[in-house]
Amino acid sequence: LHATSVKNMALLDIQELLVSGVDSRVQRLPSGLDLHYLVCDRVKTPTIILIHGNVSSSVFWQRTMLELSQHARIVAPDLPNYGFSGRRPVIASRGLSDYSDDLAAFHQALGLQPCHWLGWSMGGGILMKLVMEHQEVVIGLGLSASLPPYGLGTVGPDGRLRHSDGAGSGAGIANQALVSALARGDTGHDPASPRTVMRKVYVADPVVWTSQDEDRYVQGMLRTALGSDYYPGDSSASDNWPGYAPGGRGIVNAMSGLYFNARGLLDLKSKPPVLWIQGGKDQLISDRSILDASYLGQLGVLPGWPGAGECPLEPMIEQWKEFLNAYEGLGGTVSRLWLANCGHSPHLEEPEAVHAALRKWLS
Repeated sequence: LHATSVKNMALLDIQELLVSGVDSRVQRLPSGLDLHYLVCDRVKTPTIILIHGNVSSSVFWQRTMLELSQHARIVAPDLPNYGFSGRRPVIASRGLSDYSDDLAAFHQALGLQPCHWLGWSMGGGILMKLVMEHQEVVIGLGLSASLPPYGLGTVGPDGRLRHSDGAGSGAGIANQALVSALARGDTGHDPASPRTVMRKVYVADPVVWTSQDEDRYVQGMLRTALGSDYYPGDSSASDNWPGYAPGGRGIVNAMSGLYFNARGLLDLKSKPPVLWIQGGKDQLISDRSILDASYLGQLGVLPGWPGAGECPLEPMIEQWKEFLNAYEGLGGTVSRLWLANCGHSPHLEEPEAVHAALRKWLS
């Protein structure tokens, strides 16, 4: 359960990371995988399950859990390969369905009724697959700074692949300096340290949390499983710019548009109501995303960009707007919360607005 690198001597136990009022538990799934989760269950119904993103863990949700604990039972699991949950290889070609299957099994193991789910970043992508493949456990779908509906590395409002092999997406886009910093358990302030990346990329303004909470979040990042089977994954050579394409293993590949696509949500006869939350200063989910190889090529970070004609940028926000309009046009209900000055972590940066939207959604 506590599988971590021996190089990482800075890791703290979960009890040292908990905020008062939040409990820590472990649920063994039928697969044998142990899933660690946080819970506030003074109120028994309704239930909302909070799903974290990549290079993070359930500890990022604790303030949200406390705020909502008077209105609902709040559950926040550590996804497999993150936090204090067990480790197992990610099959990228399943496009995050590994995780949606785990969450459906987790929901059943806890004996819960269908409930609301809120996914942050990669967690939103996982929940879109959950709705498509296990709709019986979902009565509401919340998406906060979520993975685009057609995955990473696509173009146009309809999410077409830039190249048939997914070139420019997958593990090759990962920040290798951050991977190295995670591997050595860096809790400091170096340019590529988890702390610095969190301050510069996860939020628009790092003055949104206490130093104690920041230390908790760094610890949550450090408990990310690393390697070709985990984060970031393996990579394949490509004849297309920038010379790499997704491999078959690991989490970043699973988010590529080569493998991930949530278009099936539009085909559902019964569509759960959607709450979409997005920050206007998000550097990751953006029409100019630092996860987009073409944008990095335009900036000169990746050399040899052939230009927008061959490799246009991925319009993630435009894709979301078109997708949500289509969802409504086909009978779905969508509530939108646009936070103009917010970065990639709405629940941390604009907690009052987010909590108000969640309370209204739950009611």
